[in-house]
Amino acid sequence: MQNDDSGAPPDSWNQLKHSDNYSELLLKSVLDTVGEAIIAADNSGSIIMANQAAADMWGHHIDELQGMSLVELMPESYRDAHVAGMARYLTSGNPKVLNKRIELEGLHANNTTFPVELLIRENDFGQHKIFTAALRDISHRRKKERGLLHAHRLEVVEQLSGGVAHDFNNLLSVVMGNLHFIREEIADESHEVAEFLEDALSAAQDVANLTERLLAFSSSETLNSEVIELSSVLTPTIHFISKNICSSVTLRSELSPTSCYVDIDTAQLENALVNLAMNAREAMPNGGDIVVTVERHNQGDSPPPASDSDEGRQHVGDYIKISVSDTGEGIKKEQLSKIFEPFFTTKGIGKGSGLGLSMVYGFTKNSGGKCTVDSEHGRGTTVSMYFPEAEPLKDVDHRPDREAVLPDSSKTIVVVEGDPRVRRVTVRDLRNLGYKTLAADGSDKAIELIRSQENIDLLYGDVQMRGAFDAKQLVSWVEENHPDMHIILSSGSTKGLDSLMEKHSSYQVIKKPYTIEALSKLISASFLKKC
Repeated sequence: MQNDDSGAPPDSWNQLKHSDNYSELLLKSVLDTVGEAIIAADNSGSIIMANQAAADMWGHHIDELQGMSLVELMPESYRDAHVAGMARYLTSGNPKVLNKRIELEGLHANNTTFPVELLIRENDFGQHKIFTAALRDISHRRKKERGLLHAHRLEVVEQLSGGVAHDFNNLLSVVMGNLHFIREEIADESHEVAEFLEDALSAAQDVANLTERLLAFSSSETLNSEVIELSSVLTPTIHFISKNICSSVTLRSELSPTSCYVDIDTAQLENALVNLAMNAREAMPNGGDIVVTVERHNQGDSPPPASDSDEGRQHVGDYIKISVSDTGEGIKKEQLSKIFEPFFTTKGIGKGSGLGLSMVYGFTKNSGGKCTVDSEHGRGTTVSMYFPEAEPLKDVDHRPDREAVLPDSSKTIVVVEGDPRVRRVTVRDLRNLGYKTLAADGSDKAIELIRSQENIDLLYGDVQMRGAFDAKQLVSWVEENHPDMHIILSSGSTKGLDSLMEKHSSYQVIKKPYTIEALSKLISASFLKKC
């Protein structure tokens, strides 16, 4: 005899199968198990059956749904179109209306709307028709799609801003190089002209600073990272901010009681904190509170909030979270999706460049972390920066750097630069320093010069190089064929230098625009490095 694990007598199953409502109970059991919402309606659009998933989706009790009209589950804007569409179908019987997935808005019992995807099928019972719909709440999918679109838009803007910044820096190299040269040539001849030159150089430097912010957003800025204990940097920075903030704003900090280490560019972190504090101050014209907090965010407890730019990447390990909160006006919901885009600002005209948060976003991303904004209009804003936690350094070499030497007129340098204006400025400045200089407009000419000359001491070239060889290939060729030759690379964006430096560590890097003094020191340091 077969055991019945249910505990019910065998005869009770037979009784249930032959009961009048057996089919109804079986159908209800099946439908309530289905994950999707199921609704059946008659010709007039009245609901005659719904499962529990449908009741949960719309926030109605399942008994309330039966007898309701389908249009009551839609916002006003969809009702007329639905009624007209069903009328056309009942008249024409056009099958295109049915058997395809449709997206519309649902109206929840609490009067909020949500996106719904549905598939309608018709069952014909002679004079009566029953329309059955399988429905799915696609709020999560819509949110993910918006996130992907936003991430793609940010990526496009990053690439554009990085490219524009690179071109700006190339042009600034020409402008600033020539201005420096003219200033040196006529410094003693005209005080008035010298003042004009200083103004021009100052304006050019402002453009360079603006361009640097664009590079920070585009993650093209090379960071001078080092492992630091955060409180050693944050404490003096917060003190500096508090001394330069208006009296109606109170600034306080809540730092972690334990030491927190991160591998980070200290100057960029200080700049980010100042930017966030100034934004917070301007959001509170009548005064308020700014709080800087530092805490350890344990990956085991919960990952940091996903941002639109994550694209599936996730740091494995703990984070250090630095937040700047204010009690200001907050940010409107429709503005949050654009908050990190360059030149977008919630401030009035002329009150901000729109690059502050862009710089913070690029800095955190370039540091292997992420940046999030939590804000509600009228209730303040919190900007949080998450950085991967680092191990503290145990052995640090504190020996002073070797002093740079004066330019050596016996050294020969090959300059590889595609822009003729930048090339002329660089060659002129290096020759004025006393170096023998040869010019090449691309990698092909550079290799030809190196092969034809017996003593080439240094190769100086732009990362974005013309010719059959790109910068990476030219560096490899030089290191293989002329291992004693020194190498310095320059770029307006430094994008792509990370991949170069993973394989090569025998050269120096300088970012445009630079002063001839800075380049001279770097060349001298490069010669010292291999001594």
